[in-house]
Amino acid sequence: MRNIHHCLWIAVFLLCLVPQTCFAIMYANGDANYPIWNTGNRGGSALDLSSAVITEENDYEMVICAFNYTLTYTGGDGRTYENGTLEPNGYVYFTTNCRTGKAWVIATPMHQPMTIIPNSAESEALDLVKSQVGKT
Repeated sequence: MRNIHHCLWIAVFLLCLVPQTCFAIMYANGDANYPIWNTGNRGGSALDLSSAVITEENDYEMVICAFNYTLTYTGGDGRTYENGTLEPNGYVYFTTNCRTGKAWVIATPMHQPMTIIPNSAESEALDLVKSQVGKT
């Protein structure tokens, strides 16, 4: 019995070492111009890729801004798209520290920036906006 518990703990520990991956970013209403960069149970936030512009770029940081939208879910498959109503909600700013590579995001309704972790929806959205402005 002791060996079973020992093996179970080892298995759980090893599973914790496996990095979680973001399979793919979801899009609002199936439109590739509106990636969902933050999501919850009943809604999320999408950005307008065509509006992405570099607002600041120097040796220390790069800031990319885009129009932000609130998306209230009405349906979808939960894997590649979510249907719903897009409501304008100010701007979203993606900031990357050029020296460390760390990045964070802040949107108009947020009170403080959120650190972007690898393999997250925010990380996927950052890659998309960088590509949109030619900074891949």
